[in-house]
Amino acid sequence: MLQELNIESFAQHLGDTFRCAGGGDEFVDLKLSEANGLSPQPGQSRAPFSLLFIGPSEPPMEQQTYTLQHEKMGELSLFLVPLGPGEDGFQYEAVFT
Repeated sequence: MLQELNIESFAQHLGDTFRCAGGGDEFVDLKLSEANGLSPQPGQSRAPFSLLFIGPSEPPMEQQTYTLQHEKMGELSLFLVPLGPGEDGFQYEAVFT
C-alpha cells in the first residue's frame, strides 16, 4: 500500500492527527504539518516527497518504524526520523522515494 501513496495522498490531510503507537499501550498524537515534493531521480517509480509531523516536546521518540493510524487513511507503517524541537513541538520526518 505504501508504494501506491503519493504527496497528494497526504496533502489533503495536512493538519490532521495521526495516532502513533509508541510501544506497549502507549500512543502519541502526531500532527501532519507539511508535505513537500523532493527532486526526482532517474529510475524512480514515483515522485519523491517528505512529510513533517509535529509531536509532543517531551519525551522525543527514537528514529525507527512506527505504526500510525489515521481515521481515513487507515494504518500506515512509517520510518520516522526525529529532526529536533520546533516552535509547536518535536519535529519528525518521513521520506518517500
